[in-house]
Amino acid sequence: MPLISRATSPHKAWTKLATIYVNQSRTRIMDLKITLLRLPKAQNLSEYMQIVQIIKDELAIINVPIDESDLTSRVLRNLSLDFKEISVAILSRDTSITFAELHNRLVEHEGFLKLEEKH
Repeated sequence: MPLISRATSPHKAWTKLATIYVNQSRTRIMDLKITLLRLPKAQNLSEYMQIVQIIKDELAIINVPIDESDLTSRVLRNLSLDFKEISVAILSRDTSITFAELHNRLVEHEGFLKLEEKH
């Protein structure tokens, strides 16, 4: 514990540790938020939604949950034009949609698009 070996009291050692780890937490929070903002346009819906879910979960673990409506907007902005109609329908709802429900709706729409391609 070289970080706290020179502390002259338990309180000073604790304060030093808290300062170190709080700064790391802030850095991690910013990294996760920036990663979410900079995600490229979704090429593969399942992979994209999985990455978003991981970031959402990691932020929740460190007690920084993402607002569902902000997350929905972010996801919908990164979808291809094939998802334009479903995006408009989701954004025009009176109530917000959960991430799980959003994921389900998008997967359903993707399935519909694949069926249309076959016909």
